Amino acid sequence: MTFIFASYNNSAKILIILKKIFKHTFLFVIFILLVGKITIAQPPDTLKTADKDTIVQKTQKSDLDAPVFSKSADSSVIDLKNNKMILVGNAEIKYKDVSVSADYMEFDFGKKEILAKPIVDSVGHVLGKPHFKDENDEFDADEIRYNFDTKKGIVKNVRTKEGEGYLISTKTKRLPGNIVCLTGGKFTTCNLKHPHFYIYLTKAKVIPNDKIVSGPAYLVLEDVPLPIFIPFGYFPNKKGHASGVILPEYGEERNRGLFLKNGGWYFALNDYADLLLTGDIYSLGSWGAHLQSNYKVRYRFSGLFRFDYSKIIISEPDLPDYQNINSYWIKWRHNQDNKANPTSSFRANVNMGSSSYGRYSGQNFNQRLRSTVQSNIAYSKRFPNSPFSMSVNLRHSQNMVDSTVNFSLPELSFNVRRFYPFKRKNGVGKRRSYEKINLSVSANFKNTIKVKERNLYKVGYLNNYKNGIKYSVPISWNTKVLKYFNFSPSARWTERWYFRSIHKHLRDSVLVTDTVNGFVRGYDYSFNLPVSTNIYGFYSFLSKKKNPKIKAIRHMMTPKISFNYRPDFSQSRYGFYEPVPGDTLGKLYSIFGDAIFGAPPTGKYGAVNLSLGNNVEMKMRQGSDTSETYVKVPLIQSLNFSTNYNLAVDSMNWSPVNITGRTRLFKMFDVSFNGQINPYKLDKNGKVINALLWNEYKIGRLTNMATSLNFNISNKTFREKGQQDKKNSEKDDFYSYSDIDWQTSVSYVYQYSKPFLMAQKLQTLRLSGNIKPTSRWRIDFTFGYDLINKKVTYPSFMIYRDLHCWEMSLRVIPFGAYQSYNFTIKVKASMLQDVKYEQRRSWMEYL
Repeated sequence: MTFIFASYNNSAKILIILKKIFKHTFLFVIFILLVGKITIAQPPDTLKTADKDTIVQKTQKSDLDAPVFSKSADSSVIDLKNNKMILVGNAEIKYKDVSVSADYMEFDFGKKEILAKPIVDSVGHVLGKPHFKDENDEFDADEIRYNFDTKKGIVKNVRTKEGEGYLISTKTKRLPGNIVCLTGGKFTTCNLKHPHFYIYLTKAKVIPNDKIVSGPAYLVLEDVPLPIFIPFGYFPNKKGHASGVILPEYGEERNRGLFLKNGGWYFALNDYADLLLTGDIYSLGSWGAHLQSNYKVRYRFSGLFRFDYSKIIISEPDLPDYQNINSYWIKWRHNQDNKANPTSSFRANVNMGSSSYGRYSGQNFNQRLRSTVQSNIAYSKRFPNSPFSMSVNLRHSQNMVDSTVNFSLPELSFNVRRFYPFKRKNGVGKRRSYEKINLSVSANFKNTIKVKERNLYKVGYLNNYKNGIKYSVPISWNTKVLKYFNFSPSARWTERWYFRSIHKHLRDSVLVTDTVNGFVRGYDYSFNLPVSTNIYGFYSFLSKKKNPKIKAIRHMMTPKISFNYRPDFSQSRYGFYEPVPGDTLGKLYSIFGDAIFGAPPTGKYGAVNLSLGNNVEMKMRQGSDTSETYVKVPLIQSLNFSTNYNLAVDSMNWSPVNITGRTRLFKMFDVSFNGQINPYKLDKNGKVINALLWNEYKIGRLTNMATSLNFNISNKTFREKGQQDKKNSEKDDFYSYSDIDWQTSVSYVYQYSKPFLMAQKLQTLRLSGNIKPTSRWRIDFTFGYDLINKKVTYPSFMIYRDLHCWEMSLRVIPFGAYQSYNFTIKVKASMLQDVKYEQRRSWMEYL
């Protein structure tokens, strides 16, 4: 049933005019039934139908400035005596953006007020609880009384969502602007009807998208009030970013004393950036300051900048272990979105600071373990419809052990990708052999400096830079020889340009090195003539059995032979090397010194390179004995041998034989290995001599070998394809269980090195993985063991429990250099991040 009631300040007048037109009440009712679509029905027992004589009563004037729309499923009654409309059964009234629905509703035209409540049936079931909705809010309640004019209302037993939390109150008064005042309220971030925890608010005021302010409040956990009382409460309730105080962590360290850490202020600058300012203070004098900013512009770029500064004071000035250290760290991440510019990009990844930072101020022990850090700021540009591209890089590398810092400021590269200079423009017809010749160009400019950290900011030290330009032009050609052989000759020309050179001479019998400013040029070139082919070997099992499990085994060999030639650029005719003055042994020195791109290579090189690649696969039947479906199974994914014979030297022409290989066994084991065999003997002093072990019927000396075995397995490893996970359905109760999920990774590494008489060995075993005994529990573990020294290396365990609206974690490193633990139980929601209990001991306390 529907009824549209126009109320532009004349709603009552319309009814009076209609009554005068139809002087008899009976005709007026018939008119309403035919035109107004109002059904006159018997209301609940608590209501009485208005007497016909009361229809002549004059209704009050309405000041509403918009129409009120209503509907109901059972009945709609207009009580002109009391100036009300009564709706029963799935009823709804709308006014502008406000919508109220319930199974029973009253609308008072004079007061412009709605009363909405449910109906209780004969068996005590509550039907059609009131529901309120406007443009900013939506909630259910036991009873709603709302005034359209004043926009005030009284709500009983309501539950509303406020940001990440839920507000439950027994009696609530709503004010204009959706401001709420309540008594006997509960605030929680648990989404269950019966929450696991809540903060009981004796009285509170809620300002939407701003804050919740309360009077006396206390914490209730599993319906048990805890002795945690606050005289007043403040809960931020803004959507998106919100500025505010960051409460510090408190604790104690053995070396620096009691502390308050990571306390400060968070600034929500705008929709694109924020700023976090925090600090640390220790009772024994140490302190720290931190600045961090995140920024993001959608479809353009995003990034993070962080600066940390720490003053670290350990012990007392008169004691031998006293330390007073200033440390800093700069971190910058910047990524340009690919959609911003398809032809250019800008990336930044900066990590630099004091070498002492990781030891005393690092956030985790991984920062202390790293021995080197690197940074790079890169801009690249690709020129459309051309083979040209360029890039600019600012690089930094830092050794955290000896505090050596290397800068490359800047490094400029220009490239011309591979092109075919003899290719026909129209491209019609089969390409001729010479048209397959291709070349490319790459040029690089570098300006570098190497400095100790203590001298980094000293005046004048930045003048000790090295720079230079290097470009190379590779040319290659690919063709077929005798139908089955691939012939791919190539050549490379490389130039080095520098702006300084060195000159050595004797001065009063002392060797002196002078630096000469001026342009110098060094070049080299080389040739490579390779020939390769593929050889296949098959072994079939079909002849022995009609439908064998293994159909065939295929062995593919890839032999390759090439000849490389490079002249000796230390000859005097090139002018790149000069004899050392006063040296009788004929030693040479490069005029380029320790130039950034080095010098042209010395020594004539004319070698025949030999290599052999192997791959072994088999075809195995998949499924039952009657199946005719076969799949390829790798037995040896790769097994490669390589060596070379240098024709340009007069002794020890053979180089060591290099062996590499890898394969995967049973879909679980990844095996890789490499080794090196030297064909020459050692004398009793451990020196390599020109005597081949092959002449003594020996393959050679194993000088290096490394083997790694990685094994990954989980509860899904042995499941058949298509088998579904069997899990119990989740219930509202968070104590639900599921099948156990687990995964484990085992790695074994063995390294052997014996280049001379003494051998060195390394043998380690590493175990890591996680177990999920239920959907709410997770156990992570990492365990390493040194099999040579028989000791455990860096064990780590973590136990996590999802407590629905809470979470608990325990991280433990039981022993070793980074012995520590951290136990935390806290609320998940960020708005109540300070509602937690934490107990920990940092690895820095054991320093």
